[in-house]
Amino acid sequence: MGRNLGLEFEVKEKEDAPVHFIDGRVGDVYLDGKKIGVIGEIHPKILRNWKIKMPVSLLEIELEGIFEKFK
Repeated sequence: MGRNLGLEFEVKEKEDAPVHFIDGRVGDVYLDGKKIGVIGEIHPKILRNWKIKMPVSLLEIELEGIFEKFK
């Protein structure tokens, strides 16, 4: 996605992962040194609660951080 828009994203491992993510499988997403989101794999306990049998990843991005690049 980033290449198509001419943007370069960076992901840095998150030390203190929120409980809904698996430790070591979550990171903050940066654009030009500014944190704009988070990406990670959902914890198996959450998946079991929802009766989901396959691993699930989550990506949350602040679109304003991207839109600012095109103003």
